[in-house]
Amino acid sequence: MYCPASRDARTRLLDAARFAENAWLVTRHEAACRDMTGRQVAPSGRHPAGRTA
Repeated sequence: MYCPASRDARTRLLDAARFAENAWLVTRHEAACRDMTGRQVAPSGRHPAGRTA
């Protein structure tokens, strides 16, 4: 039997993991964000140079 709620929960979990990984990668590869944590980078959603992500 198909359960859309189960699929939706998996999708959200994968999206959250991708979001966290991207924030972590920004802290490693962007000079302007080297001293920031992933939590500090994630809420802004902005590129350190001022461009949107």
